[in-house]
Amino acid sequence: METNHSRLSSLPMFSIEKYDIWKFRLESFLTAQHCRMWEVITNGPITITETVKRVPVDPHQDPYDEVQPKQKADFSTEERKQDELDNLAKSIISGTVPDKHVMKIIKCGTAKEMWDILERMCVGSEEIKENKLSIACQKFDSFLMLKNESVKEMELRFNQILNKVQSISKDKYTQREINLKIH
Repeated sequence: METNHSRLSSLPMFSIEKYDIWKFRLESFLTAQHCRMWEVITNGPITITETVKRVPVDPHQDPYDEVQPKQKADFSTEERKQDELDNLAKSIISGTVPDKHVMKIIKCGTAKEMWDILERMCVGSEEIKENKLSIACQKFDSFLMLKNESVKEMELRFNQILNKVQSISKDKYTQREINLKIH
């Protein structure tokens, strides 16, 4: 059976030029480690909470429930695993970042912070994303089969354009629009 370490060593190193591939493989790998791992990347560390019944000082008021962070000593086994997801994600991400980029993420406190910095390096600001999306959409909208191009070559080129669009905006085109473009 393949170990986590050997699977980690098969992950691609972060590369600005191949960011979309790196992102896809990391997202797949992280999600396979734990069903909530991607949530740690997109939303930040998971806070384990508990509901505590509070009795008000005023005897005329009803007791109420209050949600608060749970003490680590009271964590169940599954809660301990969830609490460690951010550390695991940071370890996995940092293990795929080459030395020349490590200094950009070294002071990050969470996996989300690391991911956001790496994404900004590759994708840029919202304005840059919009420009990239506009260019990718122009390529999609003007897509035609080239003279002397095989169907297989056309399909590969089309998928590269579509993947670029979808890496920036997953819902830019409906499945119907995509199907009509290539049929």
